[in-house]
Amino acid sequence: MLESPIFGRTDETESLFNEANTIEDSQQSLLETASIEQQFDAALQSLIQQKFDQVDRIEDKISAILMRQQGRLQKLTNAKPSILSLPKTKRIWQQELQKQNIVIGRIEKRLSFVKDMRESMGLHEPRIEELASRKLQHNDPKLYSEHDKFKAHLRAIENEKSKKDREKHLTKKAKKSLTLAKTSPL
Repeated sequence: MLESPIFGRTDETESLFNEANTIEDSQQSLLETASIEQQFDAALQSLIQQKFDQVDRIEDKISAILMRQQGRLQKLTNAKPSILSLPKTKRIWQQELQKQNIVIGRIEKRLSFVKDMRESMGLHEPRIEELASRKLQHNDPKLYSEHDKFKAHLRAIENEKSKKDREKHLTKKAKKSLTLAKTSPL
């Protein structure tokens, strides 16, 4: 085995060189994927805003429909048959009144659903963000998969870091207990 007076052992130097290359490659991939995260975040934020706008438009449309339907109900209520009207006329009026109330009830449920959509939570994030994320996955699967790979890479780095921290902690703890064992009087 050859030793260099400057660097020490050559396989140790080679090991350090390989580790430096690995770190450089990792950092380069992080730099490249950071732009992926920025692209992903920009696309997602755009879709989230579109979804909020869509919810607003739907809410406005349903509110307008509800107001028209309530106007029809009011007209129908004002057109109540008189006491002298035939029973059939009263029955038809009652049926039409019930139909209008049922329709208004359905419209109010839909309006309530749309309003709740804005504040509701999905499994891991607000519902609108979840819908925007699904739309992004559908519209740009390549960006979505690259972002997933980037997140997995970050998790792997974080896991490796925490593993090394645990190992350092355990080594430190073992050295401390070994030192205590050597210095104990027993």
